[in-house]
Amino acid sequence: MRVLGSITNRIFLASALLAMLSIAAAVYFISNRMTSETEAELQGDLHEAATLVPLRLQLDDGDAFDPGRDKPHRVRKWRAGELP
Repeated sequence: MRVLGSITNRIFLASALLAMLSIAAAVYFISNRMTSETEAELQGDLHEAATLVPLRLQLDDGDAFDPGRDKPHRVRKWRAGELP
């Protein structure tokens, strides 16, 4: 007996193929949409962090709090091009 011998087998295979294609298209569309939205959100968060870091460094003025100590201690600020 051939797979495509009867009209019932052909209809079943066509229906199964159509269902698989529609599910694959939906998964592809949703995946692309989620990827672009996530990248946009991460880009916004990165921009926000880039603006907050210099402010935090100005406010710290070299003082950093170590939870293991009672008082803040001085932290050496490295200049661009210097190696620690």
